[in-house]
Amino acid sequence: MSIRDRRRAAGMSRRELADRAGIDPNVLQQIELGTWEEGEARIRAEVVLERTEAGETDVRLSPVKRPEAT
Repeated sequence: MSIRDRRRAAGMSRRELADRAGIDPNVLQQIELGTWEEGEARIRAEVVLERTEAGETDVRLSPVKRPEAT
């Protein structure tokens, strides 16, 4: 099942899954459309879905920290 199908089966909006995974909602949209290949964002979304499917409630990962510009 695709991430989009799993998200919908879990009753989550795209924004909710993105917030819980600590990723940008636009990135999640690109993942669902198959146009985003970077692995960490996809893995974070999958982890939230797996834990939710396993029965955990309100699963939230820490947001990804971006390096500071010098």
